[in-house]
Amino acid sequence: MAPNAQISEILGHGVEALSPQLRRAARFLSRHPDLVAMHSLRDLAERAAVAPATFVRLAQALRFNGYPELRRAILGRILPGTLTYATKAEKLQRVGDASGVYEQVFTAQIANVGATQRANGADVIEACAENLAQARRVWIVGLRSLYPLAFYLHYVWGFFRRDLFLAASPAGVLDNALFGIERGDAMVVMTMAPYTRDAVAAAEMAAKAGARVVALTDSDLSPLAEHADHVLIAATDTPSFFHSLTAANAIIEALIAMLANRGGAKALKSIRRTQDRLHAMRTYIEPAARRAP
Repeated sequence: MAPNAQISEILGHGVEALSPQLRRAARFLSRHPDLVAMHSLRDLAERAAVAPATFVRLAQALRFNGYPELRRAILGRILPGTLTYATKAEKLQRVGDASGVYEQVFTAQIANVGATQRANGADVIEACAENLAQARRVWIVGLRSLYPLAFYLHYVWGFFRRDLFLAASPAGVLDNALFGIERGDAMVVMTMAPYTRDAVAAAEMAAKAGARVVALTDSDLSPLAEHADHVLIAATDTPSFFHSLTAANAIIEALIAMLANRGGAKALKSIRRTQDRLHAMRTYIEPAARRAP
């Protein structure tokens, strides 16, 4: 069943009897159920051109106890079989001209970064950084499309911290060293819908071992959330057929910046040492100096 048909079941057949504003809100949810997973009530209201209270009244009119209950009902319908790659690719091809695809992609990325910034906040990322900085050792888990983000976090954080473990390979295989995680350690684990089973299993194992778990995912209803001490939410909306990781990358960059910011003289010394050794190994090619005309 298509997602909008599923949501129509939740909204019921009495939508036409509602006030014009409630109908507008109901039709918006029916057409864009995937936006509910990430965007705040205020963001949704702005996109639907209604007041935030309209969604609250809609929930009450549909006999829900409030908007959060309506939101859970919608997410429960769309997350298990979230918009398949083929379905999204078919929709993408209907856009037609290249300029339309181009504009939609960049518009989506800008919106994703803004929504992600509003959904998390500096205090949330700082709390994650504090827990990770205090951990004895840190494992980083990102599988499949999330492996590049895990690698990036491990690589850049490695400029000023050594006891980090990249707990997966590009092939998506968890490293056996992960089984050594224990109380006092921490894990950064990431997955987006459709959620990778091994990433969720790794988070569950870490939580049971007493380690701190920082999850990067796309919804507070993600299966990662129940095993996490901290949940970072990244918007993944895109007109393309595969989820976007632009905002998730922004979260990782913000987290690294927070860690470096609170690292003090020790972090600074380590970053300088790493930079000097990279320079000594002639790792990078210096741009050729241009002569003045």
